Amino acid sequence: MPTEPHHESSWAKASWALVYYVIIPTCLIETIMWRFPELSREHFYVMLRWVLGVGILIVGVNALRANHAPGTLARLGLDSAYVAGTIGWLLGILGGDTVLDQSWQGHPFSIDIGRLFAVVASLASLNLVYYIMRFRSARPTGERARAMGLEGAPAPGPVTIEQLEQLERPDQLQVP
Repeated sequence: MPTEPHHESSWAKASWALVYYVIIPTCLIETIMWRFPELSREHFYVMLRWVLGVGILIVGVNALRANHAPGTLARLGLDSAYVAGTIGWLLGILGGDTVLDQSWQGHPFSIDIGRLFAVVASLASLNLVYYIMRFRSARPTGERARAMGLEGAPAPGPVTIEQLEQLERPDQLQVP
């Protein structure tokens, strides 16, 4: 007998997101600014603005995600917003650009990390693929969907080769 999925605690998800996306990065950025006063502080202030702004957005999205069951369009939209926010947060950790311009003891240098950002952002986007697959597998069908007020139809049954041979074009197949 299948059980209904439980909703995660929105307080717990928001708390972990707050720690992971806001508190830890803010402490690390402040520690770097305090430990290495020779580095330009402007870059770190830009990083803090991005981390705090996008981090608080991710905390809110995480709290809302916990209130919606997987398989609903609202949850899929919030999962997509979470992935987009995470990629934006990652860009913020880089200072809002993929080129890091800094100076150390009077020697300016720049590091282009655009390719690294592209790799990490594409890996983060794989999370979106996971959320879409989870949405499709958790989407209610049949009687359960009608009971929930959704217009879902049961999954189509198997198609035989004989049925395909009777048609001119296989894409016209109507499965009962």
